[in-house]
Amino acid sequence: MALPGSGPISWEMIRAEFGGGYPIYADQYYRGRGLVPDVPANYGVPTSGPIYASQFYNAVKATPFQASLSPSYLMGNWPQSTNGTVSESFSVYCSGGTGNYSVVSRSVTGGASISGSGLGGTVTASGRNTSRMGQFTVVVTDGVTQITLTGNYEYSFGRPL
Repeated sequence: MALPGSGPISWEMIRAEFGGGYPIYADQYYRGRGLVPDVPANYGVPTSGPIYASQFYNAVKATPFQASLSPSYLMGNWPQSTNGTVSESFSVYCSGGTGNYSVVSRSVTGGASISGSGLGGTVTASGRNTSRMGQFTVVVTDGVTQITLTGNYEYSFGRPL
């Protein structure tokens, strides 16, 4: 949880957010030196020189940014031997980091198309008496770190998978 953006702030509040022992030594709390991560929310915290509690407004102890894809394997079937389209959806789940999650890019191989908004997406392919398979890739960020997620799809048109 971030420190407050206004109002009173104390070294005890800073210690509670970032850790550290007693007595509280201000030089433990320079940005990028172990206790206070070097992330955009903490850019007001100095890396050296004088340090004041008031420089910690909105500062946050970042947790590692993690992301996953669900489902990571898409299967679909168009049972007729006529031209058909199969679309299957996926979602990206994020945690940690700055909390400011967004998709940087989506791509797909194997003759399908990919679309989406927010942290979701859809892989779509068309065909007749054929199958399409390939990979789809989603790059997600928290504004600091990017994670590339890869899934697979297998669609059948007019023949069973």
